[in-house]
Amino acid sequence: MSLSYRPEVDGLRTIAVVSVILFHLGATSAYFPGGFVGVDVFFVISGFLITSILQRDLERGTLSLRKFWWRRIRRLYPALLTVVIAVLVAGSFLFMNSLRDNLVWQSLAALFSFQNIHLWQATDSYWNNNSELVSLLHTWSLSLEEQFYILFPFFLIIIHKFFRKHVLLILSATAVASFAVCLWGTAHHQEAAFYLLPARMWELMIGGILGVYRLHRPEKNYSGPLASSLSVVGLGLIVLTVLTMSGETGFPGYKALLPCVGAALVLHFGQSKGPGYRFLTLPPIVYTGKISYSLYLWHWPIIFFANGFFFNVGPVEQLILTVILSILSYHVIEQPFRRGFPRFRLCMAGIGTTVAAAFALLFFTPGPAAYIPADKELYFDDSKYDVGGREFNALWKMRVNRTPPHFGRKEGPVDICLLGSSHGLFVGHSFADYAEDHHLSMVNMSARALGFGDPVYTLDYEADVSNLRLELIEKLRPRVTVMLGRWDDEFYGYRQGGETSRQQAFLQRLRRVAASSDQVIIVLQVPILKTPPMWESDIRHYFVGTLVSGEPFQFTSDPHVNESNQKLVKALDSAHIPNVATIDPTEVFVDRETGELDLVQGGSLLYFDDDHLNVTGGGILFDSTIEPALDQVFEARQHVAAREEGKRAAENAVN
Repeated sequence: MSLSYRPEVDGLRTIAVVSVILFHLGATSAYFPGGFVGVDVFFVISGFLITSILQRDLERGTLSLRKFWWRRIRRLYPALLTVVIAVLVAGSFLFMNSLRDNLVWQSLAALFSFQNIHLWQATDSYWNNNSELVSLLHTWSLSLEEQFYILFPFFLIIIHKFFRKHVLLILSATAVASFAVCLWGTAHHQEAAFYLLPARMWELMIGGILGVYRLHRPEKNYSGPLASSLSVVGLGLIVLTVLTMSGETGFPGYKALLPCVGAALVLHFGQSKGPGYRFLTLPPIVYTGKISYSLYLWHWPIIFFANGFFFNVGPVEQLILTVILSILSYHVIEQPFRRGFPRFRLCMAGIGTTVAAAFALLFFTPGPAAYIPADKELYFDDSKYDVGGREFNALWKMRVNRTPPHFGRKEGPVDICLLGSSHGLFVGHSFADYAEDHHLSMVNMSARALGFGDPVYTLDYEADVSNLRLELIEKLRPRVTVMLGRWDDEFYGYRQGGETSRQQAFLQRLRRVAASSDQVIIVLQVPILKTPPMWESDIRHYFVGTLVSGEPFQFTSDPHVNESNQKLVKALDSAHIPNVATIDPTEVFVDRETGELDLVQGGSLLYFDDDHLNVTGGGILFDSTIEPALDQVFEARQHVAAREEGKRAAENAVN
């Protein structure tokens, strides 16, 4: 029942970690779209090794949970602590408040093994750009494995005590049940299925089943032509998924079977002296597998900080730096602690003090504010940066109260209705102030992520609020309805149907609004900034990156915004709705002489992210274009009212 060292397992670790790195590395990710399955390979390897160790010690009667967990801590935590400390120190100099708050939770989640749960709750999706803002994103898989290390020994002890003869059967049934949870979760709650142990345990159990099977059949011959061929087939399955699989839809689900089965075939038949074994046991391949844990730990923070702040550090330099730090980590940190570092408690106390100091550094240092130029200080004034305030997001208020938030004069007919998606939020303050100053009644029907046409609603209440907005407009009959939105999405973005059907849905709903409003003003879409994908949602951190890298802070506009604006105008012209007018905000933000976006005015940034103005930019947009249009409407109404009053006075005088 001895567990001898198998160099091909380290070779398999190499395949796993290289796949993950190539997936995350910007220059190679397109060529290795399924590289993320390296994590699944790691799960199978971990299940195989840990179950083999636990089952062997159980059958020998030598299992000590304290010793087992202590070995896991000495194996995993020193290197993990080092990486967390490094990220905390870097974040203290580069992160502003938004990322600092996130980093605190990320660090605690990584150190206390609940990162997968934290990310499940905190991020929209592993696959979207928001996940690129998580500097310790990759530690989710370590947390999941550590949860397995904590819980699985108890499960195995219970099986050994009461069902000793049915270990394989119970493990197999558990794997099937977990796989069923995975399939259901992938179809209904993909993020939960991706991050959480119940939907991923089957991958570790595949390795565990294999470990128990081999432990009970040590005499079985795992060599020969067939075994050699199956080992190569296993490698082929892994490589095939790395080169072809996409995880954005339907993963993990049944898609995760391929790399897991491939890893199991290599583990079971990899000792055969065939081509697969010879490749996996090449000295460089084996050594890379030995340092794979450090490679995995270091690669993502290096990619994160290089892509986000050090723009001059390209993919090759990122890879070289990852390898250098991983080699140092393996020999200076991993190995000494695994062997039993002298004065271990003293070392752990020192590490704990260092972690505390790193957290203190994050909390008490000013970050980028310490080195930004004086003329750029307003970039970091949160009061000028907010996208519009939660008070102007009407989604939840309308859902609960069935009425929109009201500003200005509370009695009498509604004068102004602000109807928009999140693009309506950044002018919310200005509309409220205008209504108050002019003694007008204004309702706000802007809601984040709620398009005006016919979007694909993922939640029933979004469809409900979308329809409620139209019903309220028909009931309130505002004098002016002002619409703002991301029209490129409305016409050829992620909205439902083809371009023609989207236009038809948009115009159909617009006619209902126009029929219930004296005047409709559509504000065309503001320019979208071309930014690195990582910073699409955070312009200020991109500015920090330009400071650190010494690059100019300037932008060009995405041309398809102009195309979508033109399509909207053309569709409106062909629809012949007489009381609908448009406002083009482009000239407010584009320098006429250079054609470049004028992103800074009055010393303040005007954008919140790549497509939303902040409250300062929204105020400039309102003052420059929307307010004159509103003035014209209400002055015309006052003129008509005065004329009617004069006519009535003349008639009374005659009578």
